[in-house]
Amino acid sequence: MTDEPYRYTQNAIRSLRERIEILAGIDAALQRWPEVAKLAFESESPGTLRNDLAALLDIGPEPAQAILDMQVRRVTRRERARISNELEESRRQLRAALSDPRPPV
Repeated sequence: MTDEPYRYTQNAIRSLRERIEILAGIDAALQRWPEVAKLAFESESPGTLRNDLAALLDIGPEPAQAILDMQVRRVTRRERARISNELEESRRQLRAALSDPRPPV
């Protein structure tokens, strides 16, 4: 085992950014769940719903698709807290990666 701190790779940083984008979209949807549910109920198709979600929540197509793929159990209080905690931890990891003075490997 080495004492050297973990050195983030470009791949790890990109993965963190992608995960944060998706978690932030899901978190936004959960915070506005009544609006999201109404939008889903009134949408003509999944494609229309994906576009409408992206517009409503000001998110990209990947987070909108993640919301569509979400299971209803994600709406529970425990799951919302878990997602919020994971989002904060991912953001913390990204800040640590970006503040590392050494260039990514």
